[in-house]
Amino acid sequence: MALGQLIACMFLLLAVAVAAGQSPVQPQDLVGRIQASCSNTLNEVPDECAHQFIGAILSGRTVETNPITSHCCIKLACVREWSCKDLLRGVCLPPEVGQCPPPVVEPVSAVGRHHD
Repeated sequence: MALGQLIACMFLLLAVAVAAGQSPVQPQDLVGRIQASCSNTLNEVPDECAHQFIGAILSGRTVETNPITSHCCIKLACVREWSCKDLLRGVCLPPEVGQCPPPVVEPVSAVGRHHD
């Protein structure tokens, strides 16, 4: 799912929360923070996990009242997007050692080198 569709989904969830009488504190700031901090994470995980994450953040859920499956928490955490970690830690427990594959290390490119 494209990031734009996920953002539209966030606004829809926000509207539902407001209609249900659960008005989150400064929702525009929260949506902007999710978009700015977690865009890579949202694009890397399965749609279901992205929806669970966005719904948890917008509904004010915490680790204790976590609606996110452990499978999705692992997928979200294993993206390793540093700017997203604070939001993620609010709704998911960190994965145990060995649950994430090792990060992919890109080889150093030889761009700009001239070989004669």
